[in-house]
Amino acid sequence: WYINGSNKSIGISKWDAYSQYLAYHDGRGGFKRKTYAKNPTLISIARKVETTSKNYGWQLKKCRAELEDNRSWF
Repeated sequence: WYINGSNKSIGISKWDAYSQYLAYHDGRGGFKRKTYAKNPTLISIARKVETTSKNYGWQLKKCRAELEDNRSWF
């Protein structure tokens, strides 16, 4: 619900884990004012969230492809 709200109210892509994390941490208003820019630790954490999100996305894609190639699992 929060990601969808951030997408609709301030235009952050639902797939942008970095910006979505910052908007969640600092609030949508804080994100718009870029309050996170003064906090290098927060930016570092947001980058880790972004990396983890991309890794999970690739893992899901790989699993899906493997399951579709080998239907004997079912």
